[in-house]
Amino acid sequence: MDLTGAVHSSARSHQGFRARLKGVARAVAVVIGISLSIAEAISSQASIVPIKILANKQLTDQQYLCHNEIIYRESRWNIDAVNGSHHGYYQLKIKAVKGSPYDYQFWMYWYYVVHKYGITKYDEPNYCNALLHLKTKGWQ
Repeated sequence: MDLTGAVHSSARSHQGFRARLKGVARAVAVVIGISLSIAEAISSQASIVPIKILANKQLTDQQYLCHNEIIYRESRWNIDAVNGSHHGYYQLKIKAVKGSPYDYQFWMYWYYVVHKYGITKYDEPNYCNALLHLKTKGWQ
C-alpha cells in the first residue's frame, strides 16, 4: 500500500464522518422542534384542564357538553378573551371577571345561568337552555 492511498482513504472517512454528524445534527434539530411544539400545545391546554375538571365534577354529561360548547363558542377556551365589554371564558359583561381565575368565572356563570335559564331536575344550571338561547340569537 502506498502512502497516497492511505491519505485518500483517510480523507474520505473524514468526509463520511462529517456527513454523519450533519445528519445527526439535523435529526436532533427535528426532535427539538417537535418537542417544543408538543410543549407549547400542552401549555396552551393547561388553562382548559382545570375548568373542564371542575365542570365535569359538577355537571351531568349532557350539561357538561353544553357547558363546554358555550365556552368554545364564546372564547375558544381563552380565559382572557375580550369582546368589547365582555370578558373571560363565558364572555360575561361583568368587569370583575376580567383577569379572574377559572373557578371564579365558573361560579359566576353558574349563578348567571341558574337565574336566567333555570335548573335541571338534578339541581344544576341548565347550560343546554343557555346554549339554545345563544344559537337561537345567532350569537357566535
